[in-house]
Amino acid sequence: MTTGTIAVCTRDRATVLPQCLASLDAQLAEPGQVEVLVVDNGSSDGTAGLLRRWRDEGDGRLVVSEPRVGLSRARNAALAASVRDVVLFLDDDALAPPTWARAHLAAYAGAPEIGSVGGPVGVVWPAGRPAWLGPALDMWYSALDLGDDACPFPTEHGPYGTNMSVRRTAALAVGGYDPRLGRRGAKLLSSEEPDLTRRLKAAGWAIRYEPEAAVVQQVLPERLEKRWLVRRGWAQGISNARREVLGDQPSRRERLRRAADEVRETREALADRRQADHDDLAPVVRTAVHASAALELLRSSLARRS
Repeated sequence: MTTGTIAVCTRDRATVLPQCLASLDAQLAEPGQVEVLVVDNGSSDGTAGLLRRWRDEGDGRLVVSEPRVGLSRARNAALAASVRDVVLFLDDDALAPPTWARAHLAAYAGAPEIGSVGGPVGVVWPAGRPAWLGPALDMWYSALDLGDDACPFPTEHGPYGTNMSVRRTAALAVGGYDPRLGRRGAKLLSSEEPDLTRRLKAAGWAIRYEPEAAVVQQVLPERLEKRWLVRRGWAQGISNARREVLGDQPSRRERLRRAADEVRETREALADRRQADHDDLAPVVRTAVHASAALELLRSSLARRS
């Protein structure tokens, strides 16, 4: 039997976290196979008390503290605390159907080559969807649907962090999540998941897409502002550049060449923006992605070699 730890990493989300945890109650029907572990990443809003009460409500409920702020650090704390075969990560504002963990764990059964599994992510809008937020922007809220068939993961990015599982020993063997990437407090940095996926692949592990392992991502009200979306794109560009530098270790000349490529992409995005409808934010976000990537690559080329 393949066993799993469902890990929810949280920071100052006491008003949202209970919905996520309630959606996981059904996963504990077989406590010998699945447990739920919450990593409190330095919360100061009453999360600690909420988690004490939740932990005492039944078996298979664990809480650990990681005071060093950062999503990658919190996820690494979950990897270190678990003794199960697989660690399944779910964001604290996401909801899992009753069969979610079972679908993830089934993908590993009899498949020792699999190092990570990801599934679809649906998006819901509890506060309503703004009229300006078109379908082309759903990707920035973690929406993902790669079809109805299980298969090798078809994108280079790999699983999204809100619906990702890893074989624990494999993830630990390649160093876990890189704390130089990923959310840190109010900073919207990311790319820790594709960085881990890249290292797992390099070590020979297979990455799988499992359509039965779907979750629902709630879009919180603070993410419904245009300013947040542009900030998200800006942070993504920085993340992309940092992941390239960490993964490829390019020379200074290569970093400058890549920066020039990003400048060209920025100009193209600006041209698209001038031709787009006034309310079309997609070219604006794309401009932010490429402009910040160019600046980060330039900064990196002027700094000491990473």
